[in-house]
Amino acid sequence: MNIHFSIPPEKQRIGGLDKAIFDLAEQLKLQDHEVSTDENKLPSEEVQLVHFHGLWQPQHRAVYKHCIKNDIPYVISAHGMLEPYAWRHKWLKKKVYFEMIERKHFTNAKAVLTTSNLESSSVQKIVQHANIQSIPLGYNQPQVNSHALAKGNLGWDEEKTHLLYLSRIDPKKGLSLLLQALLDNNFGKNHQLSLHIVGEGDSSYMRELTRFIDTNKNRLPPIDWVGPVWDERKWDYLSGADLFCLPTKSENFGIAVLEAALCGTPVLTSPYTPWGEYAALDYFYITDSTPSAIQDAISTYINTSTKERGEMKTWAETNFLWSNLIHQYIQFYRDLI
Repeated sequence: MNIHFSIPPEKQRIGGLDKAIFDLAEQLKLQDHEVSTDENKLPSEEVQLVHFHGLWQPQHRAVYKHCIKNDIPYVISAHGMLEPYAWRHKWLKKKVYFEMIERKHFTNAKAVLTTSNLESSSVQKIVQHANIQSIPLGYNQPQVNSHALAKGNLGWDEEKTHLLYLSRIDPKKGLSLLLQALLDNNFGKNHQLSLHIVGEGDSSYMRELTRFIDTNKNRLPPIDWVGPVWDERKWDYLSGADLFCLPTKSENFGIAVLEAALCGTPVLTSPYTPWGEYAALDYFYITDSTPSAIQDAISTYINTSTKERGEMKTWAETNFLWSNLIHQYIQFYRDLI
């Protein structure tokens, strides 16, 4: 197959979007398919299918017109941009643009591809497209250290319960709620906590969180503000953590959750992510994005966590490694062509 990815500019491919696009392209190439990824060029004559990634891109309009004129089938992935939280941000501007531009693009699409049932439901409410399909994002097998070795590499106290927040630092991600949940609560004398914050974000919001921590330092557990660690070093944080915490208000997938799961690390997150589907699994702690609910979930983890980490790791590998997923994408594309 010969597929063209029409993608947003680099500065807009924040978070997991960049990784999602280029990992998928690389996996298709490994299966001997041609994939072009250019944000400005029109598809070549050899292209059999166009996959649009993201919305609100003026440069996509020329590509849409090219597809219609040349009878090239195309598929659209909104990548969370139609989730309720995202839709509410600058909603009037988005609503006008959607009705004037995007809705027609969706109408002519052969399919709409989402990464979860949650996203499919959100898209359906706005688009009402007949062919909405869902395939999760994948991940290559990471090489990670054991829980004990990772903790040792980081110099973490074995006697403490280490919570990890590793993500972009943004109001929607819920770090402020996590900090509020930790106020005045050590969860019992035998469970001293430590919170490690890995990430970066808007400087004014970072200062706001820093002031909160400084003002309440006597009411909070020890907090290690690590900063951005996005290279291979992040794996020791993910593997060494006892509980990964991302009480986000919205996430169309949540790559960081998958990364933690591939290390076997239990996860605390919200039902506003695709991972809410797995609330019945013992290694997920699905909680509403409020300080009291987060506090209760941490207490539940401390008091009931008995599962071997290997069980979660095996589950994540079976369901989300690219080697087990890429053929679903290939069949999806073939059906459209």
